[in-house]
Amino acid sequence: LSVSRDEVLINNKPIDLLELNELQDGVPISIQLTVNNLGGKSTGPFSVTLYEGSRKLDEYLVQQGIGNFDSVPVIFNIENPKLGTLSLKVNVDYLEQTEDFSRENNKLELLLIIGEKTSSNGNGEDNDDSLLFGPNLLLTVSVVSLISIFYRRKE
Repeated sequence: LSVSRDEVLINNKPIDLLELNELQDGVPISIQLTVNNLGGKSTGPFSVTLYEGSRKLDEYLVQQGIGNFDSVPVIFNIENPKLGTLSLKVNVDYLEQTEDFSRENNKLELLLIIGEKTSSNGNGEDNDDSLLFGPNLLLTVSVVSLISIFYRRKE
């Protein structure tokens, strides 16, 4: 089994393309990685675990195992990350339930920088206080009705 930093997506973006302050305090983070079976033999069930330091954050059970030379996506979610540095570790099959010739590539360390949550201020970000609004159904029906009345009276 193998896991690689090159196959890690953070919020659907390759980890190496994350910009400073892209991850923000209190804003959920999705971590997607791919576990590969590099051997010619299918595996049985095993777990993939996400740690922050020594604290287990989440665990994903690959119940069906992985076929020979196949892969499986694993997704972890961090609901409420805190401001600062998030030091994460991914451990594939830490209970050693599968036959694996090398366990060196079963671990992955990720360092994520969580910035302050920024408020939207008209610089292209979504803002609930926007001055722009779209018509609602009642307004649309009213305008269409008025237009049809005016056209009927002209005929």
